[in-house]
Amino acid sequence: MIQAKHQIAALFFIVAVAMVATALLISQSSPAVDLYIHDTYYVISHTAAFFVLSLYFVACGIIYLVYGKLLRKTMSLRLGHFHFWLSVVAVAILLYSFYKERPSLLGNDVPRAQAAMHSFAEFGFAAFFGFFLAQIVFIVNIFWSFFRRA
Repeated sequence: MIQAKHQIAALFFIVAVAMVATALLISQSSPAVDLYIHDTYYVISHTAAFFVLSLYFVACGIIYLVYGKLLRKTMSLRLGHFHFWLSVVAVAILLYSFYKERPSLLGNDVPRAQAAMHSFAEFGFAAFFGFFLAQIVFIVNIFWSFFRRA
């Protein structure tokens, strides 16, 4: 059984491992195809986004794990869970919008394709805003836990 103070750190580590496993399973890029289609090797796949976000989740897990040991104070579990779940949901929505079907493949109906592209852009922006809000909750949790009496 995981102690309550280490529960949030464990959740972040589990999601980071799941994201790396997902990135390894869905990476289907081919340098020859990327060169032929895009005429450059500077194509960054969505797999890189999975790896960067998994590193961020590991960093958050380490902060939640080490914070109590260094400062001898515990972080708020409610704010920690709120930070975790808001981050996970926002990242899931953002990565879903990455992998959604491209509007240019919808056919010759240009207004419909443009409307679909705008809706996915708005969807992704809302997910990014949710992720940003989760990080504000994280910073509030750090400072609130530091200055409260415990």
